[in-house]
Amino acid sequence: MDTQYCGECGRAESAKRLAAVSALGRIAATSPEALQKISDRMKAQRQAISRWNPADLPEWLTDEYFSTRIWPVLGQFPKRKLAEALGVSTDYVYQIVSGTRAPHRRHWVRLAELVGVGGE
Repeated sequence: MDTQYCGECGRAESAKRLAAVSALGRIAATSPEALQKISDRMKAQRQAISRWNPADLPEWLTDEYFSTRIWPVLGQFPKRKLAEALGVSTDYVYQIVSGTRAPHRRHWVRLAELVGVGGE
């Protein structure tokens, strides 16, 4: 389309297009297939949490070590790579990197491996 808009009309048209796309995304996200996929992922995560044994965490990997040596450098890594390595969503990884959510301890060893630290 070759139509040009003034600044104000252009913003209004852009907002309409964005709202239409957002509505389609919300509809797709609530489809039975999407909801089943979310449910399956949550079941798998709950099973992983129930199978995790805190005794498997190495002695050197303390709260202090994780929060000072591992967590601060996670932002240097591609979020998708971290998500794939942990088997979690990229949204969860963004929350971890931003500091709004702490990763489950079952992920600490893998994160230490990814950032290249451990057992010093």
